[in-house]
Amino acid sequence: MAEGDIHTCREGGLWKNRIEGIRRVANTAARRADAVSVGREMAQARGVGHYVHGEPRVNGDGEIVEQRSYRPISGRCGGNLGLA
Repeated sequence: MAEGDIHTCREGGLWKNRIEGIRRVANTAARRADAVSVGREMAQARGVGHYVHGEPRVNGDGEIVEQRSYRPISGRCGGNLGLA
């Protein structure tokens, strides 16, 4: 995980999106699906990773249950990859 990644987690009865490296919550939602959708859009717009954490009471400490990366892919196919 890197600075700027988006984390969707449940805290205090709400689903929240947090930006890694920033203390303040970016937004909240009552429903998981709504928070995940907004978190995904935020990650895509920023070109970062999106991590969805499970509910603490179900998954112990709110472990990551889903992750996606929206970072640009570096390198070219063929190019300098040592292909003949």
